[in-house]
Amino acid sequence: MRANSRSINRVCSLIFTKYFLHKVKCVVVMTEELMNLIEVTERYTTGGDKTSAGKIPIFRWSGEYFGFIHSSNLFDATSNYLGWVDNGGYVWSSNGSFLGQVIDNNYILKHTGAVEPSSKVSPILPTSPTPPCPEPPRVGRALPFGWQDALEEL
Repeated sequence: MRANSRSINRVCSLIFTKYFLHKVKCVVVMTEELMNLIEVTERYTTGGDKTSAGKIPIFRWSGEYFGFIHSSNLFDATSNYLGWVDNGGYVWSSNGSFLGQVIDNNYILKHTGAVEPSSKVSPILPTSPTPPCPEPPRVGRALPFGWQDALEEL
């Protein structure tokens, strides 16, 4: 059976359209993921709760002041280095193990049901900045189902 050129053109058109739409869909999904990453990063980097020295206060989910983030590094209340925060808002302990993620700018939680990312090589040890004045405690919150306060590990 011999295919006519009209059938061949139609099949080619369908294949191209399906391929093209798949690629466009992938680009749209990638764009949405990128926008979400940018939103999380902007929320983290422009958090409204920064101190005058650009330090973001960090609290335990119970409301107790824990420490601060300064220049993408996590410190306890007395300015001991504990880890770093990557551009996606994920927090890594000083030994390179995954700690959790920044939530609502001032908390670090870990999803208990999620597969943990593999460890990373820790960056160069930063110099400890002068600690800010401790923040007053906040009202504690009930943890969302499936999450834990990552700071309980420290």
